Order: sequence, then structure tokens, then C-alpha cells
Amino acid sequence: MKRLFNTILFLLIIPIAVFGQEVLYNKILDFQPWYDETRSTIVTLDGGTVSLCGNSSTIQSPYSWDSIRIVKQDAWGCIEWVSNLGLVDSVNGLIKNQIKQYEDGSFLTTHATYNGPNSGAHFALLKLDENGEFVWYYDDYGWEEGFDRPNDLQVLSDGGALVVGRISENSIYNGCLFRIDSLGNELWNYRFEDYETVITDSKVLPNGNYKLKVTVLEEGLEHIFELWTFDDTGNFLQQDVFELSSNTNNHRLFLEEFIYLEDGSFIVSGIIKDDNDSLDDKLIVAKLDALGQEVWNYQSEKYKELVPLKNVMLPDSSIIICDFRDDIFNWDAIYDSYLTKLDKNGILIWEKKYISPSSSEYEDLLYWFFDLTLMPDNTILVTGRVDEQNFETGTNQKIWYLRVDQDGNYEVPLSVSLSSPSSTLCFGDSLDLSLNVESTGGCYSVEWSGNGTDYLDENEYFVATDEGEFELMAFIYDDMGQDTTLFVSLTVEESFNLPSFIQDTLYVGESLLLDYSQANLNDFDWVGDGVSYLSDLSDSTYFIASDSGVYDLVFQYHYGDGCMAEAASQIVVIDTTISGINFISPVGVSVYPNPASNKITIDYPLLSENQDFVISNSNGQLLKEWNLQAYTQRLTLDITEFSAGLYFYQLGSKVGKLVIIK
Repeated sequence: MKRLFNTILFLLIIPIAVFGQEVLYNKILDFQPWYDETRSTIVTLDGGTVSLCGNSSTIQSPYSWDSIRIVKQDAWGCIEWVSNLGLVDSVNGLIKNQIKQYEDGSFLTTHATYNGPNSGAHFALLKLDENGEFVWYYDDYGWEEGFDRPNDLQVLSDGGALVVGRISENSIYNGCLFRIDSLGNELWNYRFEDYETVITDSKVLPNGNYKLKVTVLEEGLEHIFELWTFDDTGNFLQQDVFELSSNTNNHRLFLEEFIYLEDGSFIVSGIIKDDNDSLDDKLIVAKLDALGQEVWNYQSEKYKELVPLKNVMLPDSSIIICDFRDDIFNWDAIYDSYLTKLDKNGILIWEKKYISPSSSEYEDLLYWFFDLTLMPDNTILVTGRVDEQNFETGTNQKIWYLRVDQDGNYEVPLSVSLSSPSSTLCFGDSLDLSLNVESTGGCYSVEWSGNGTDYLDENEYFVATDEGEFELMAFIYDDMGQDTTLFVSLTVEESFNLPSFIQDTLYVGESLLLDYSQANLNDFDWVGDGVSYLSDLSDSTYFIASDSGVYDLVFQYHYGDGCMAEAASQIVVIDTTISGINFISPVGVSVYPNPASNKITIDYPLLSENQDFVISNSNGQLLKEWNLQAYTQRLTLDITEFSAGLYFYQLGSKVGKLVIIK
């Protein structure tokens, strides 16, 4: 049992990406000098994707053995992180197969490795956390002898998993499966030895049982396929045998995947081989009802070689299948990759051949589709590899990503607009200059230039800290080599300053002049609960202290294109006829700050004996008192419990007023 791993996890600085209405692309990832391919890609919980990639080095260090590369991309194809993992001791062949994600964000991958203690290839599982960091690895599942190959993986709600595939011993193939718990411990395994079979696909049923799609390799039975049902404890519950119609009785079926529908019907896809014809491979897709009766059967033209792999069902029940094939008319042809779309009745809608973007220095190209998955926006992501061959420089093997719409198109124009079309700002405001992407050829990047770039923050907000005219240019380009340019002209209005905050205390019957006329303003308002006490609503008016209380007033000046400057006032009005306090200016007592918010300090250097310091409200009600020790001469008090307003303090016969603001 091996647990030791070298783990290298590095974050890439990614371009900006904002979700657009349509994201399509045809691109390659090239991690030179390594050979790379991806056999399994899934949609992650956040709407992005993660790919399990094979990785073989062309140099001796750091990887002189096969290793694993996990590539995480967001929903737009921007790389978020890449995790490279390699076993400490040399691996003589590490076959990469599936990756799945648990609800907690962690990942499980299946492999076949030649690195076990016994001869042959053995099942291996690798657990990673949500960031691609190593959790555990075991490579001693199943049976000691033989050559194991995992073909499908199901992660389960209890944190465990089901692995299905085959074991080959003495050139005899047996379908097999095993179940693990959340820690990677094998709970049970099963090997079918009655005749030659391979389990190629699996589904978890609503009742917790497993439905397995089985290809039969036994001589004389190659024209049939089977569905097996197991429960979660490894009991073989049911074995169903099916045939598909063909124009020849001498054929063999090699079915890769099946789609199991809620009504018990199902769709299978793979190839049918005609042993009487050297051009013997045809794509076959068929639907069977819950009783196993054929509903429809689609078969393509014949090809020299055709390898179908994955399929997906679209929301309208149409189906897309990926494969790679050797051209029927050219015996020396390289592999080409195809997508085939059928409607819900098995009628061909379209069939398209795809090639990747490639370097001109390579002469021969081989294109391989290995997996496809349905994205949350109902586009289809196909992944695989491209082999670029040059007899002088050697081979360069790259990861291939193709994202198409439901018509098989991967080209879409880069269409971008600004979130905020406004061109005039007030001093101190900010403007959102992030981009709305209607369509893009994958991940895109933005480069800003112009005299306004110094005012852009990390979230693409223009912050108007200076007045004047500003020009900005956004150059946007995507993975498909498309680019566009947006121009922005901004005007920041000059700042306007009004007098600072005014605080004053009046007695009932007094008045206070509030004069802003020197600013020559012509568009202004008064707001606040003290407006009704103003003599008029001009820019030079009197506040008439008619009633006791605390009053707020705000003078608002409107200028430019929606800009506004403000000056605030707070006025405390005291009615001495109801306060019950005979006001005497304190002598020898100092209270500061005044006005105060949270604390006040009392200086009493002339105090000859201990006395009480009392705070009362404007109605004369005692609120709190403290005993002052004569020898201390100073004390700081916490007044956070008092609300804003006018208060009185008293020390012996000395009384003063205290204004509290919040």
C-alpha cells in the first residue's frame, strides 16, 4: 500500500473573466516539454471544469516516470490552478482514467498502474482535496494477478465509491467491480468468470442499486450485450441480455456507454464490427424500451477504424457522441475526431469533423477525442489530445479543449460592452468600468491604457479623486485570438467645499444666523428636522429657537451633472424655565472635550474635599453621579451610554452645560 507522493501545486495568474451569454472555443494547452493528454473532464460544483491529464516527461527530471496533472478551469475556460502529482518511486506506466467530485468539493481519480508488488497492472485510486492537494493513494485493490483496467467511477453520498472495469489474465477478460468506503478501504469486490466480459459503464439507480453496461467478448456471443444489477453490498441481483439489429449476422458489438432513463428505457452507443468486411467499423447508437425491445437503431457509414467513447443527452433528448476514426477512403490517413448528433428518434442531424489549432512547424497531426461533458449553459465541452509530429524535432503532444454549441459550432464573435455608460462623475464618486461580455471565444484578458488608468482599482472601478478630463482604452482579447477595443471618456466635476459642521447651543427665544450667501449658490435645499424653525428657505436664514430639543439641519448645494455638496448643523435648544437648574458658570472645574461623544475628562485642581459629580438632563432629572477624590485632581468618565443632546453637570455648587454628539 503506497501513500507517498510528491505534490506540486501552483496558482496561475488568471485573466479577468465575467460570465457571458455564450462561451465557445477551440484551443490547446501545451505544458512543454511534457507529453500531455486528458482522458476525463467533469463539470465542477462551481460551474467550471476539472480535467484528469496524463503527463509523460521528455527529460529525466523532475519526472522520469508517468505522472498526473489536474487542470482546473472556470466556466469560461480560464485556468484557476494546476496540480502536478507524481509517485516517489518510478512508475512503469500509470494509466489515467476517470475523475469525479464529491459534494464537499474533493476529487477521486481512478488509474491502472504497473507499480504494484505483483506483475501486471493494478487498480489504483487517488483522493485529492478541492484545491488538488494530495489526500491519499492506494494501488492494491482487486486481485493480485492479471491486468486491471478501470472503465468507470461513481462517487457515492457516503463518501465512498464504486469502480467498474475488467481484469485480464492469460488473455481472458473478466468484468469486475469493487466498492470502497470514504477512507479508501475496499469493502467488497466481484469478478464475473462465467465467460469473457468487460464492464464499460455504470449508473447509480434511485434505490441505491447499480446498473452496469457489459460488453460480451466470449466467442459466439459478441453480438449481444448485457445489463447487470448489483446492490450496495455486492450482491448480483439481475442479468439482462440484449441484441441489436444489424444488416449482417456476422458482427460483434463493442458498446462503450449507456444513458439510463427514468422510465427504464436506455440508449447505448459504441461500434459494430462486420467480420466479412475489411472496412468493418460503424458507429451504432440504439434506444431500447424498459422491456429491452429496440425502439430505434442508428448506424453510420463504415470506416477502417472507429473508436467511439462518450455521449451526452441534451435537454431536448437529442444525443451527441464523440469518436475518433480512420478515414474510409485513405488507408494512410491519420486519426480524425468527430461529433455526431442524433435527434430523440435516432435520426442523424449532423456529423462534423474537428481539428485543433496547431503549430505550422509540425507536419503530421493526429486528433483524438476522449471525453465530452454537458456544461451548465448547455454547450458541450469535448476534451482529448492532439499529436503534432515532426521527423526532425520530434513529437509534441498537447491537451485539446473544444467547446461547441448544440449545432456543433465553436466560433463566436468577441462582443463586449461597458457596465456603466456614464461619462460624467462628481468629485469623490466611483464608476464601475467592468465589462459585460455577450460572447467570447473562451477566457479573455483586458489591458487598460490612458491617463485614467491610475484611478482604476483592482475591481475595475474608476475612483474620481481628481477633477478634470480622463481618457481610457480597454483592449480585450480571448483564447481564440479575437480582440476588440473600447474607449471611455470621463469628466470629473470640480470639487465644491461648503463650511464644515456647525454646532451651537441656544436658549428658547434666541436665534442663529445660517449664512451661505457668500458662495453665490442658485440650486440648493434645506433638509432635516430643524427646517420648520428656519425663518425662510434662502441661503441666508435664521434658525428660531422656539422649542427645546436637538435639531439637525443640512444645507445641500446641487451643481454640475447630479453632483451635490453638503454642510450640516446640529443645534441644541434649552428651555431654562423647565430645566429646574439655576445655571452658574463653573469656576475651578474644567470639563473637556465639550461637545463630547464617548468620554469626558474633569480637571478639579481647587477641590479641597471629596464631592459628587452629577450629570442631569435638560429637565433637571439626575442621570448619573460619580464621587471625586480631592487628591486625584483629574478623572476621565465614560459617557457612551448617553444619547446626543444637551446635559448639565454639577460639582458642589458649580454647574455647567455639556453637549453630547453621536
